[in-house]
Amino acid sequence: PLNSADTLHYRFTYPANVRERAMAVIRQADAAYEAVRATLDAEAGPPLVADLTDVSVEHAGVTAWRKIRMDLTDQHDSMGLLRVFAHETTHAFALQVTDRKIHANARATGFFGEGLAEWVAFEVTKEPERRAVSRRLAAALWARHRPEFEEFADETRLRERFDPIFHYCLGETWVAALVEVAGRRAPGDVLRAMARPTAPRGLTPPEFWQ
Repeated sequence: PLNSADTLHYRFTYPANVRERAMAVIRQADAAYEAVRATLDAEAGPPLVADLTDVSVEHAGVTAWRKIRMDLTDQHDSMGLLRVFAHETTHAFALQVTDRKIHANARATGFFGEGLAEWVAFEVTKEPERRAVSRRLAAALWARHRPEFEEFADETRLRERFDPIFHYCLGETWVAALVEVAGRRAPGDVLRAMARPTAPRGLTPPEFWQ
């Protein structure tokens, strides 16, 4: 059987037999939402649908417009569950702020979308040790492969050469560098720039980021 629960910003559905895991997310959901919103300097929107019944061997969570699907069996600690939830909430915000343009430009924004969601999730959950592991992996991948920006900013080329984990750890480090150089508003400003009515269309990935 399935249970449901509503908070200020979410409408949850979850399996009754994993209620404890579900409640670990639900109790902190609105605080996570506000932390993501503040980090991106974004406006609050209608409640998000959060389907916690998903089971997948391919992902811990996935987001489409205002609906989050999440696998509660993928993580074994409450902080890990919250991190995945904050990651997916960031994707939902990115879609809203860009008016889906981040998806429309997916070939150029794949690494940024996943990196941004990881960076924000780490900001929300405050896990310095886990983040340090991710950064070390990013450094090792970079030292070994030395991809040019034009390569890892192109989703097609990136997937041809690297495991998808490259998106997360290297993307998160890239977003962290963006914040260090341009300030904490920069990630949200990048999203808002994508939504400009005058933004050019049909660009190659290097042209998009230029």
